[in-house]
Amino acid sequence: VAAAPRDYAGPFYVVDVGAAERLYDAWVAALPRVRPHYAVKCFPDAGLCRALAARGCGFDCASEAEARLALACGAAPRDVVFANPCKRPSDVAFLAGSGVPWTTFDCCDELAKLAGLPGATRAVLRLRCDDPTSRLPFGPKYGALEDEVPGLLAAARAAGVAVAGVSFHVGSGARSPAAFAAAIAAARRAFDANA
Repeated sequence: VAAAPRDYAGPFYVVDVGAAERLYDAWVAALPRVRPHYAVKCFPDAGLCRALAARGCGFDCASEAEARLALACGAAPRDVVFANPCKRPSDVAFLAGSGVPWTTFDCCDELAKLAGLPGATRAVLRLRCDDPTSRLPFGPKYGALEDEVPGLLAAARAAGVAVAGVSFHVGSGARSPAAFAAAIAAARRAFDANA
C-alpha cells in the first residue's frame, strides 16, 4: 500500500453537475406542471445549487444556512421553501427579513409564530405520512395527523395566515410506493378541507 501524498488534504468528492441538470430536465419534461424543489440538506454544494437555480429549480431548505446558500446561488426568495416546521426565534427573524414567503407548520404553536410575519407569507401545512418500512421515519418528529387538519386550517384562518399548500415526507429510505399514494391522497383531502 502506497502512502498518501504529502499534500493530500483529506476526502473530496467529484460531482457530475451535467448529470444533475439532465435529471432535472427529464423531471420537467415528464411532469411539466410540477416544479421540483431540491432538498439542500441532501448535498449543500454551491456549484450544484447554482446549476439548479439557473434552470429554475426551487429549493427545500431546513435551516437558515441552507436558505442563505440557495439565495446566494441565484434563487429568488419566492423559489425557497423554509421547510422546517419547528422554527427558532432566529428562523422567524430570518423569514421576516429575507423575503422568503414559503414556510411549513404542523401545530398551533408554529402557526402562532407565522401570524406575526409579513402578509406575503405562504404557509404550507406539513402532514404526517409515514412509510413504516422507511429507514428513518419523520412522523415521530414532524407532521400533523389527519384529524388535526381541520382545526389547524381553522386556526390559520382565525390568525390571518394564508395556507397555500401542503407537504409531507414519508421518511428517508422509503421503500413502499403505497406510502406515496397514501400521502398524495391525504394531501388531496387537506386541499379539499381548505377550499
